[in-house]
Amino acid sequence: MMAGSITKFIFAVAAAFAAAVSNSFGFLAILLAAVLTAFLSWGGNFKDILKIGRISLWFFLLVFLLHLFSGSETALFEFWILKATVEGAVSGLFYGLKLIVFVYSAYMIFFKVDPVELISPFERIAKYAGPFAGHISSFLISFSLALRFLPDLSRQTRLNLMAFRSRGFDFKGGFVKKIRMANLLMVSIFVSTFKRAESVSAALVLKGYPLRYKHAVFPSLKVGLSGIFVFAVAICMIVGGWLSR
Repeated sequence: MMAGSITKFIFAVAAAFAAAVSNSFGFLAILLAAVLTAFLSWGGNFKDILKIGRISLWFFLLVFLLHLFSGSETALFEFWILKATVEGAVSGLFYGLKLIVFVYSAYMIFFKVDPVELISPFERIAKYAGPFAGHISSFLISFSLALRFLPDLSRQTRLNLMAFRSRGFDFKGGFVKKIRMANLLMVSIFVSTFKRAESVSAALVLKGYPLRYKHAVFPSLKVGLSGIFVFAVAICMIVGGWLSR
């Protein structure tokens, strides 16, 4: 099933909103299944799902442990001054599941949505926004750059890691050593990212992007059956999340 960037963006935001407001385990499970199905339909694969799942697992464990020892009713076990409760375990599983939906939705926004295609309809609207057109266009360009730079930052991190390892730097060892290596990695990543951001900003100005909404010819907006179907699913998710509060 093919869908445009706007459709993907709305679907991912609707899934995150529904997960945020819902208080039903069953609905969250259905929501996660819908997000994973859409992810696979839009060019994802099981390898990507497992990769994101490994990243989500650490956040899930952190959220679960924070809730596990936060209750004060039915005790599961005690560790020093901490008491794990059944209610805390249930809350940890519940909010951990919410977090997993958030992570997959965010991944879809940042890695499956084309920023330029996403903002084109809004740039079309900016043509008729009068004195606010320039501000709207600047915001849209900033938003598209933010969506574009996070995947670039991820790729830059992988390249820097390979460069560090090829030069004999090893991230194995004690906690202090890992912190030092992480600091070196972060400094190199942010320096290269800021340099690239400055270059992109200068290039956008030279190419006239601040006035793009005035002169650009945008393609006609088309909504196919797949887009209508995804919109309907997004509305159902929002309504279902709101009703299952």
